Amino acid sequence: MRIAVLNWRDIRSPGAGGAEEHVWELFRRLAGRGHGIHFISYHFPRAPRLEHLGPIVVHRVGGAYNANYAIALAARRFARANRVDLIVEALNKIPFCTPLMIPRIPKIAIAYHFFGPTLYQEVPWPLAAYIHAWEATVGILYRRVPMVSISPSTSRQLVQKGIAARHIACLPVGMDLERYRPTAAKADAPLVVILSRLRRYKRVDFGLRVFARVHADLPEARLVVIGDGPERARLERLARSIGVDRAVEFVGFVQTEAKIRWLSHAWLLLNTSLIEGWGLNNLEANACGTTVVGSACPGTVDSVPEGVGLLVPPDDLEGHRDALLRLLRDGAFRERLQDNARVWAARFSWDTAAVLLEAFLENTVRSWPRVTLPGGSQSAFRLFEGFSCPDHGLPG
Repeated sequence: MRIAVLNWRDIRSPGAGGAEEHVWELFRRLAGRGHGIHFISYHFPRAPRLEHLGPIVVHRVGGAYNANYAIALAARRFARANRVDLIVEALNKIPFCTPLMIPRIPKIAIAYHFFGPTLYQEVPWPLAAYIHAWEATVGILYRRVPMVSISPSTSRQLVQKGIAARHIACLPVGMDLERYRPTAAKADAPLVVILSRLRRYKRVDFGLRVFARVHADLPEARLVVIGDGPERARLERLARSIGVDRAVEFVGFVQTEAKIRWLSHAWLLLNTSLIEGWGLNNLEANACGTTVVGSACPGTVDSVPEGVGLLVPPDDLEGHRDALLRLLRDGAFRERLQDNARVWAARFSWDTAAVLLEAFLENTVRSWPRVTLPGGSQSAFRLFEGFSCPDHGLPG
């Protein structure tokens, strides 16, 4: 099949994150299985307009502020000039409206998560209202488009927006399990890591306040913040103002191997984000033998099951502190959860995820326009369901 994939960013774009990695890893493998993959994304400064990245052809058009229009128009032109078997839209932030723009070609959408009201914490209200309004159109524009969701949380969001459950296939994410594995000994002193883009909705400021309470009880504890973003300067000022700047290190963006060393070295990962599509950082930490304390928010509740980490109500500052202190002080309990975390992460591989996605895409093209989702696709996330470990170490 020749497949056109529409995404705001490609893997080399500034700010590319978990969603970009997800779509790239999957379609890179599908290209290796003989499919012709063309990525259409926005153009960023000094990037070539047309670039061959291995077996994938990347077309860059428009810019960050008109990407939803420029990418959709470019995809329509590309489809008219070439035989395209399938359009795949990464449904992330503002939709590209492919059901209206490219109506006759089979298509699917991959849904990550919807910001909803959290937008108003992230950007000025006029822009937040604009994006929020676009998100609200998904249930109307895409009601007949087969959907891939990356977690049960995202599936529920789609249903709330009006997408019929029978149109949604919940397919698992993947991991590079050969690369993500423990590569360093645990730190001698308590070490907590936050791995996140530094944006408001990720709530790293909340994480800093949690750590300040932990540090008051456990002065030898350290916090390393991995990642960059527009909030970094404010967060560094906050660390100084609450008196933990000497115990907190902001290392910025790091390459994958350095990230893996930090995750292996850490005693635990702290994730206080308000919303995730899945929470790939949680799974990366698990694969490196590190457990998670997370806020019980969409996405994180899926990627951190019972027995793998501890979840706390999102705004419970003292609850987060207690969970951190419990894991930092109780080595036997922490090690049980670390063992369970490695078992959990081992269930996820990009190769398996790509095979499941390929079957879904082929079914879509074969049965378009009256797509029926096979039961296997609907239940493909069963590896996610009913997870348990012989000894999860939890009371009761």
